[in-house]
Amino acid sequence: AEMTHAQSMTCNSLVHISLDENCQATVGEDQILEGSYSNYNIFTVTFTNSGLPVDLNSGHIGQTLSVTVTGPNNSCWGSILVEDKLAPTISCQDVILACNDPLPESISASDACGPATVTFQDQVQDNQCNGQYQTIITRTHTAVDGSGNTAFCVQIISIERGTLADVVY
Repeated sequence: AEMTHAQSMTCNSLVHISLDENCQATVGEDQILEGSYSNYNIFTVTFTNSGLPVDLNSGHIGQTLSVTVTGPNNSCWGSILVEDKLAPTISCQDVILACNDPLPESISASDACGPATVTFQDQVQDNQCNGQYQTIITRTHTAVDGSGNTAFCVQIISIERGTLADVVY
């Protein structure tokens, strides 16, 4: 009878996994196993409780999950902490308004892991009778996602001077 020897295996106790730009990650053997192995294809990584492959998405953010690495004759387990480290995407476009035009609304931001909240703060420069524009507003938009990652952009809102034709009686 031939005897099969079990390979010694060590799993990292806690691995932080950051989701990608699509808010997904697939955890591989080399991320969980400690040390180096000649052939990672002989191992599989699964959720300890379900035995399913470790395919992560936004529903896993903030969770610490138990994972198992199984080899031909041995196994080990560890934990992963799933994180969203990517900021939302936001972009601003400068605008020029006539003196009677309403100010633009807040812009939106996108984030693959869920909604992002956008707020803005205005810095108003009143030029009175000087310069091409009556007022220049520097509006800083800030987007925050559910994990607290932030992104910002700056929009210049230039308001043209009014003329007598703009006066409504």
